[in-house]
Amino acid sequence: MDENEENLIDAKDMTIYNYLTNAKEISIPRYQRSYSWERKNIEVLINDLKNDYYVGNIIEFCEEGDKKKEIVDGQQRIITIFLILISIYNSTKVEEKKEEIEKIICCDGKKCKLILRSRIANEGSDILQYLINGDKITKELENKYNELKMYKVIQQILKKKDMDTIYESLKSSNIVKISFLKNETSAHEMFVNFNTK
Repeated sequence: MDENEENLIDAKDMTIYNYLTNAKEISIPRYQRSYSWERKNIEVLINDLKNDYYVGNIIEFCEEGDKKKEIVDGQQRIITIFLILISIYNSTKVEEKKEEIEKIICCDGKKCKLILRSRIANEGSDILQYLINGDKITKELENKYNELKMYKVIQQILKKKDMDTIYESLKSSNIVKISFLKNETSAHEMFVNFNTK
């Protein structure tokens, strides 16, 4: 890596809250696999959140200064965090909390800022928006999209836990954000290296 390329990488320790509120749009690129987390993965993440553990890395590609981010590594975690936030959003009766969560997960009104369109063909690309809107999850849709199945699992888990504590822990939990600026090839190479070792 030459000196100029090093300047195109930015790494920061930050809270999930800051990461999500500072993003205008987060997209999942086409080369990413489908959402595959299961209950055990979600339970580990929720326990990590409750215990204030470090939640992991997010590797992204974005243009310098651009608030539009493309997730290179960490998409399973990001989708799960969105599913947790949407579940709390749909469950809370506290209007102030609802408004705060909306600012974290949405942009331009109630439009979800996590974009799955580039990974999923047009059909099913608005699954998260579907959840934010509070639309009914049919068995057919649940069987087709793991995001919907795990959303229901998250709702079951959160019913048995202190949702307020999980929400506050989620907002303050730390991630390390590694951004590749203007160099999508290097970002993709890092993704391949992480996922083949």
